Amino acid sequence: MTRAQKLQLRAAEIEARLAEIDGIATAQRGEALKAERTALNREMQDIPGKLAKALEAEASDASLRNDRDGDFAEMRSIVGRTSFGEFVANLADKVPHEGALAELMQHYDLDRNFVPIDLLRGDVRMAATPPPAEVAQTEQPVLMPVFAEGDAAYLNVVSPMVPNGDVSFPVLETRPTVAGPYGDSTEVAETDGTISATALPPLRAQAAFSYRRTDNTRFPALSESIRSALASGLREKLDADFIAQVVADVPRVAASAADTFDSVRKRFVYDILDARFARMESSLKVLCGTETLSDWSALFRGAQGDVSAVESLRRLVGGVMLSDHIAAAVSDKQDVVIRLGSRRDAVMPVWRGTEVIFDEITRARFGDIVLTAVIQYNRKIVRPAGFRRIEAQHA
Repeated sequence: MTRAQKLQLRAAEIEARLAEIDGIATAQRGEALKAERTALNREMQDIPGKLAKALEAEASDASLRNDRDGDFAEMRSIVGRTSFGEFVANLADKVPHEGALAELMQHYDLDRNFVPIDLLRGDVRMAATPPPAEVAQTEQPVLMPVFAEGDAAYLNVVSPMVPNGDVSFPVLETRPTVAGPYGDSTEVAETDGTISATALPPLRAQAAFSYRRTDNTRFPALSESIRSALASGLREKLDADFIAQVVADVPRVAASAADTFDSVRKRFVYDILDARFARMESSLKVLCGTETLSDWSALFRGAQGDVSAVESLRRLVGGVMLSDHIAAAVSDKQDVVIRLGSRRDAVMPVWRGTEVIFDEITRARFGDIVLTAVIQYNRKIVRPAGFRRIEAQHA
């Protein structure tokens, strides 16, 4: 059983126990039950964040399992022994890649200035920088920008690395018609299979930092921080584009009235379960905006209710997470994206890897260094039935 599955199982256990406690009249609950209920609610609030990290790790693991040599354990070991910072430092110092990094690039057959996508999937490891010995001031760790990333991983989106050329992901649209049972020679008609495939060409996303060579000398952690920011910025861009693709490919289910406690549970859970893509509540994952989450937090069942709509959802589904990439509410209405199951219903291919360009020439007369990162990718919802886009209404 994977860590994500264990977390989902634990969420179901907590939900069942909370239901038992809630079945007891409030006046009849002793201090022990009240304390247990509080502890369970706190544990339930922590599960979505832990689950998102576990699923992101498993998505990375799955991509490595699909590598052409299939040696998953060895690949994980190689990736764990290198970093994006080491890659860029080699470019800056004009030295060849060695050790685990060279092995990883050889595995993917990458040119010297293409970074393997595996080094961008997780957190970039920051090298510890000792304080300058001859400087009176002590350099503190660089405070990084806060990036909104992780949406695609949370929604179980596959991100394979593909070679040059357009790429297509065919989908067999038709299930076979199974006839019978027969005990004679009754003829069984064949099923006409329908396959759909959309060719995806590479698209380009690019970011660059320019910084003074003198600042790089004064602050040893500067270049490493810039590398980390570029990697996180690219991941955030891919997440934002994926949510935009959901909006383009998945039709919206419009709201007709302001949501209530009961309508949130019905519209965002029980109207979606379909016995194929999502056969149980924990198969659903909810991604929403801050305004919607705030509205759900104030919806209760009856005047005496002590469980909000969002608390109830967290007990039912596989996760409720905020996204900065969902458009802000308009006229008290905002989209909510829901993932059904974890099948390969959406893809975000990346071509070869991320190209990193270390440029000391273009702005040399200003004493500047320019570090550019370019990623070629695309995204597509190949099976829209694996997603829902439902409009929440706040008033």
